Amino acid sequence: MPEKAKYIGFGEKGGENFIRNGSRLTYFNFDNMRYRQIYNNGPKDIREPLYDSNPFFLETNRYDDKKVVYGIFVDNLSETFFDLGSYNYNREYLFGSIYGDLDYYFYLGEDTQDVLKQYYNFVGKTRLKPRHSLGNQQGCYGYMNKYDLEDVTNGYRGNSIPLDGLHVDVDVQFNHCTFTMNEDSFPADTFDTLAGRGIKCSTNITPVVSYVNFDYKTFESGAKNGLFISADQINGGSSNSEASEIFYQGGVYYGGERGTFGHYPDFARKEVRQWWGQQYRLLYSRGLEMVWQDMTTPAIPDPSEQENTYIYAPCADDYWRIPDKITGDSRSLPFEQLVSDNSLKKYEGESSKAKQRLAKGDRAPAASIRNLYSYNLHKATYHGLNTLWLINPYSFTTVGENGITVEESQSIINALVKDKKLELIDASHQLYKVLSSSKAKLALPKSLKQYEAEVQAILEQSLTIEARRANKRNFIVGRGGFTGMHRFAALWTGDNASEWDFLQINISQVLALGMAGQSMSGQDIGGFEPANGTAQEWADPELFSRWIGAGAFLPWFRNHYSRKGTKKFQEPYKFQDVIDQVSPSEKYLYEAVLPISQYYVQLRYRLMQVFYDGLFKNTLDGLPIVKPLIVSDGHDNALYNDKAGYLNNEFMVGDSLLIAPVLKKENTGANGYRDIYVPSGSRWYSFKNNTQPLSAAVEGGTEIIGYNAQISASPDKVPFVVPIYVREGAILPTIELEQYVGELNKSHQMNPVTLNIYPGKETEYIMFNDDGESRSSAPKGLVEQGADPLANSEFRKTRIHHHFVNDKQRDISLAWLHNNYAPLEDHYYVAIQDDPDYPVEPLSSIKLVSANISPSVDEQIEFINVGSDEANAEALANSQTNAWYYNHSIRTSFVKVFFDQSLQTLTPVTGDVHQDAYRLADAPNYTLQVTYK
Repeated sequence: MPEKAKYIGFGEKGGENFIRNGSRLTYFNFDNMRYRQIYNNGPKDIREPLYDSNPFFLETNRYDDKKVVYGIFVDNLSETFFDLGSYNYNREYLFGSIYGDLDYYFYLGEDTQDVLKQYYNFVGKTRLKPRHSLGNQQGCYGYMNKYDLEDVTNGYRGNSIPLDGLHVDVDVQFNHCTFTMNEDSFPADTFDTLAGRGIKCSTNITPVVSYVNFDYKTFESGAKNGLFISADQINGGSSNSEASEIFYQGGVYYGGERGTFGHYPDFARKEVRQWWGQQYRLLYSRGLEMVWQDMTTPAIPDPSEQENTYIYAPCADDYWRIPDKITGDSRSLPFEQLVSDNSLKKYEGESSKAKQRLAKGDRAPAASIRNLYSYNLHKATYHGLNTLWLINPYSFTTVGENGITVEESQSIINALVKDKKLELIDASHQLYKVLSSSKAKLALPKSLKQYEAEVQAILEQSLTIEARRANKRNFIVGRGGFTGMHRFAALWTGDNASEWDFLQINISQVLALGMAGQSMSGQDIGGFEPANGTAQEWADPELFSRWIGAGAFLPWFRNHYSRKGTKKFQEPYKFQDVIDQVSPSEKYLYEAVLPISQYYVQLRYRLMQVFYDGLFKNTLDGLPIVKPLIVSDGHDNALYNDKAGYLNNEFMVGDSLLIAPVLKKENTGANGYRDIYVPSGSRWYSFKNNTQPLSAAVEGGTEIIGYNAQISASPDKVPFVVPIYVREGAILPTIELEQYVGELNKSHQMNPVTLNIYPGKETEYIMFNDDGESRSSAPKGLVEQGADPLANSEFRKTRIHHHFVNDKQRDISLAWLHNNYAPLEDHYYVAIQDDPDYPVEPLSSIKLVSANISPSVDEQIEFINVGSDEANAEALANSQTNAWYYNHSIRTSFVKVFFDQSLQTLTPVTGDVHQDAYRLADAPNYTLQVTYK
């Protein structure tokens, strides 16, 4: 290990240090509630194995005259380990695996961004997620009926806290049976009713299929077709305590006396994944819009740890002791359990040889490919949702009292094709489109005639799902996986607790996941469980305020908790309801939760374009949505040396917005103050959210000592509870506030972008606009390399650039680099912030604004001065032509620029929308010429 080398990355791990030198790490997908199930030291102990495995890291080595950066990815699905100098006093690092070959890949690059792009091209590109997935989310284990969901929706809407998603746990299920709905508590119209208010719902889908004594289609069709993991062990014995069972029997434990036992799909087999995807039909035909993939390892209770735990399983109407029903090792499948293995691509092909190999049972002990199960689960769900309205050979296996075989299902399909009810549209994946679901008699084989009504219902269900979802992007958030899972799903980091230690690892953990390819990740805001060893009825309000403030700038933003234990609530507006129950010295902390939550959630929604641009760009180049300073400002040598500690608690949103949240309790010494480091090479402005004039810039490469970020409910202090700085010259797009993503456009109202231009040096910004939800708007690519086959590049890519021509003229140009989308909006606003170093002018520091609009229009833009700032703003909003006014109170010039929707033709040089391979001179181009006094 070189003396100055720093080791970063490593994916989902505990520990608050972004730099991992001197650490020991283990990758072993593990159900680790509160991050204390092995060493019992809590989330700051980096040794704890967690739910997800991303064994990828970078070495960065900075000298005054040279730099060295490389990355290593260890491609092994069993338990792997790293020792970064703890064993031999930082002389060398070690890594290895328990089973299998030690395959690893080496990436050498110019800087961290270069290495990350190489790695991303190797492990695969992220699929474009819906814009609403960046919105605020609320989840709970304990929303027991539709009235709970309506109450939460009313609470958020009534308190003007934007909300896009509700995540309902296994409480929605009938007797803990995956893919079912308890219609007594959650009627069939529950999800649709909430969707009408802008709320997208998910529910918890675990891979266990309950063994039941009543009609359960998923169990029956899976068992009938042999789609579950068998009970075979490598030694020839059985994994089950009841040897007569041919399928392995496991189960899940939901706490208290809640749980179920059952079987597990053998996801490494392609036909199992085909079948699994079809199981989502009921939920999606009723308006579900997201999937919450849980217990993915799979999380199986460990009999040795829970010998005396009794569970009531409603699926069997029986109490049972975990060891009497379940076998498992380290909270997953038994180590010697045989499972199918598709880790080598040749096993997955369509060739007869590949099919023969799988048919012969290419299986491996579960321990040797432990991290593969959750990867295949997410893959099965992703591909299943993308083709959910289509018929495949397993679509009809659920009909009948006990299900039917896939051969019988195929016979039904053949008859429907002949009867022109179905049409084969994808032979390689055996997918059929429903042409008709007329009530006329179906020409089914005589032996299958009895299933006619059920077949008819499935055809009608297909048409319903097609109308709802055919071109919609799907969204999955999962707990645990392996490298490559990012292509299919976002990640949340498991069952945490309402503890400051979890907040203090939050930044480093999400940043490390972003470097490992998983750019859409986050913790449960506020903590899922009560603090360890406590019977908390709600989270510490100070902790919650700090957490929601920090989380508002991280990609996956979900407040999630359990009220099946001692917690009563965690919704931000409910803290005010218990103020009378707390001591006078604590009341200010409770009073502050609501205004802090309102401000920072609303700010996230106004910055939604920034987050979406990061999301879209990530699908192209792999760089994370939120970046460590060492990635955004890798030129700054101090970040590798004496300022490295700031990497633990500061990060960048995009390239220009520096976030420095407070992560410690105020009475621990700092009292709500913190120091901030702003990287060298730029000057930095304190973010004022267009409510005050900019204050003097801070020189880069310096520390801001003692920033006051104390908790307060005061309107003039809330904006500074989370310190935010903006890089000089930044172009920062904002939009008007919405209560859910796309609210204004949904009601046919425009929500134009305001391009906030900060003082300083030349900068460019790339902005992506599309409808935010269609698969066809994603960039085209090669399907054989994983691109969505429906992707059609239906988006607009705009380059915004500004620079000073001379000391009196600044040009701000907007060019459409790709233009295959026409938004509802017909104009932009440009907000030009005054440099605080300039003298204050009586009207404006700007003399005039002219517009040079391609192809041939050149005009001086009208200056509005009809009275007060408010009157001028209203006049600008109502103007039907280009115009501008100067806001004296915040020293900002606002320009309204209309653009011509007819300028929509732009031919790329290469035809590859992944690159800026367009002739800029050919692009529809608007240039604002700003002349200063």
